[in-house]
Amino acid sequence: MRRLLGLHSTMRSTLFIGRIMCLLPIMGLNFPVSKYLRFSLRTRYAIIYFMSLLGQLVMFSTSFHWLLHNGISLATITNALFYSASLVSSLVLPNMSRSWPKLVRQVEFIETKLPLLTPHAVSCSNIVMVFMLLAALVEHVLSILYCLTVASNCNPNNILQTFFQHNMPWIFDYTSYSLWKGILVEVFNIQSTFLWSFSDLLIMVISIYLTEHFVVHNYSLKKAMKEKHFPCVEFRKQYCLLVRLVKLINDHIGIFILTSFGSNLYWICIQFFNNLNKTQTGHFLSCPTEKQGKTLTSIVHTAYFTYSFSFLVVRTFSALLLAARVHSKSRAPLILLYDVPSARYNVEIERFIYQVKNLKVALSGLGFFYVTKAMILSLIGTIITYELVLLQFDKE
Repeated sequence: MRRLLGLHSTMRSTLFIGRIMCLLPIMGLNFPVSKYLRFSLRTRYAIIYFMSLLGQLVMFSTSFHWLLHNGISLATITNALFYSASLVSSLVLPNMSRSWPKLVRQVEFIETKLPLLTPHAVSCSNIVMVFMLLAALVEHVLSILYCLTVASNCNPNNILQTFFQHNMPWIFDYTSYSLWKGILVEVFNIQSTFLWSFSDLLIMVISIYLTEHFVVHNYSLKKAMKEKHFPCVEFRKQYCLLVRLVKLINDHIGIFILTSFGSNLYWICIQFFNNLNKTQTGHFLSCPTEKQGKTLTSIVHTAYFTYSFSFLVVRTFSALLLAARVHSKSRAPLILLYDVPSARYNVEIERFIYQVKNLKVALSGLGFFYVTKAMILSLIGTIITYELVLLQFDKE
């Protein structure tokens, strides 16, 4: 029962979706227990992954070449950064897959010494995963609908060719158009878009798992402190194990935290800037269209941009707030320990307070920053500052 309520059960569905998208070559996700987990390059999942990786390399190299050929601008930089981030994620995922079975075994060894998790962690993680993937799917469908609407206004006789050629100029400016190429490139683009949301999803689910451990620990601590004999040494050792658990997992996902929050910060600034500057995004908005067509395009664009920007903000700050809860819940024992009566206060409680106060327990982006509530406020201030700089730069 213990192994059914742990890291493997919490992450299994999320990682399985990554494997369906041909981006996570790991075996054993079909089973509720972790002993079948293994990583091998001699499986069909590895072959499919390398094909996907080749596609991400093509998207990155062509968008970077397009940047050099057309000069530096917000449009060219945005595409290059988008596919750079997806390439980094697709390169990091197999490394995580390779070490994942070992990580799960190490985590399960620690879990045997901790209170058993409640089913809330698994159910909450699955709900977040379903909501995130459905919201991302709606966002991409609206993006395609918007581009098709513009393409139909530009060239109603050949909508698909116009859609692919103008939506992905970094590909079809340098190669002849054919339908199979357009479909293949769109598949790679869907994978890139999925990776963009998948990094945030990984952070959310892992944050839920770690937070639930602290919630269970704090609840048990609160109950134990009401008893006549308070086993402070036992709870202090459990807390040290939780600190070790956070560090162990953070060592494997730190690169995702860094790239995810960095790219999300850039995209929020760019989309917010386009909104303030009343700029329609897209590569082909200058083609002559009828007034009716322009009105329809404007309506579809407004719907797409409003949803896309809202989804981006909600997704980013949901990941930030869930990750910050790990730090908040790790500090919660202080409130309980400060309420210990003087008659029961001893050296072990003093050591416990010292550990909680001085240990930095939080998810971090490779040590460059720690995800806390204070960091979120700093990020909001950074976004506002960048927007003012971008608007001033645009005026000049």
